[in-house]
Amino acid sequence: MLRRFICLALFPQLLLILDFRYNMIMKNTIHTMFLFILMLSGCTEKIDIDVGSTYTRFVVDGVITTDTMKHYVKLSKSIDYYDPIDVPGVSNAQVTIYDGFTTETLVENENEPGLYETNPNYFGVPGRTYELTIELLEAVNGYTNYSNLRVI
Repeated sequence: MLRRFICLALFPQLLLILDFRYNMIMKNTIHTMFLFILMLSGCTEKIDIDVGSTYTRFVVDGVITTDTMKHYVKLSKSIDYYDPIDVPGVSNAQVTIYDGFTTETLVENENEPGLYETNPNYFGVPGRTYELTIELLEAVNGYTNYSNLRVI
């Protein structure tokens, strides 16, 4: 204690420097805390965006790979963004895949309406052009037949 008193008595400037550093650290800490609190209490105003309603679209989602397995094509109808129901599958359709040599007829899954599957031994061949044909029992947007060509 005596040593500290002698040091401060002989070097009063040291006390000013230490006091200045302490004040700067406290000031920076207070500024940082203030900015942190300000960021946490940012805008909380609710904004409603009207996404509107639209007509029903026919949706086709499918995958064919070179793996030997069940491949699928999922048929569904689009719904509005805020509709509380699940996306409705499209059942009772005839779905076929033609690869230029053979036609594969997909079978609807019994547990999931709108999910059509190939047999488990089906696989895609690179370089072939595949034609997906869908014939619907009930029209969607006025259409009952859909066809699309893709190369894998």
